Amino acid sequence: GTRYGRNSFGRRAAMRAMASLASECRDASGRTVRERLCELLRDSDFRVQGQAIASLEALGDPKACSALSEVIDGGFDSRLGRRAKEALRKLQEGEAQSTRIAKLQTQGDELRMQVLQLRSRLDAIDARRVQAEPPAPSKAPTPQRRKGGKKTIKP
Repeated sequence: GTRYGRNSFGRRAAMRAMASLASECRDASGRTVRERLCELLRDSDFRVQGQAIASLEALGDPKACSALSEVIDGGFDSRLGRRAKEALRKLQEGEAQSTRIAKLQTQGDELRMQVLQLRSRLDAIDARRVQAEPPAPSKAPTPQRRKGGKKTIKP
């Protein structure tokens, strides 16, 4: 577990595992993990605080930005402040990137609809063209005579 009093190495490993597992789900368990990691930012162990920052970054939840800003603005160790700035920047970039991805997905859906509409219009035009065209004359082979009087058929 992540409780105070346990081995620091084990606590940090538990934090990495929590962030890794919670990054896959966006439900109440992800919120609970984020809240616990934010609490661990105030832990007395420097390494646990650093791992909390790294785990919040790995979690990828933009709601953790306010807690990271507190680390930057608060009276924390300057090394933690630098790590928090980097994590905050990555979370903000990730949020902007997810917005761009959502916009591209919407544009892709719109383009698919336009392609379907264009295909149906082309099919309608082809159908009208086929109806308007007279049937092509068949090119039946014509009999021709060879030397000697026998008939052969050439196309």
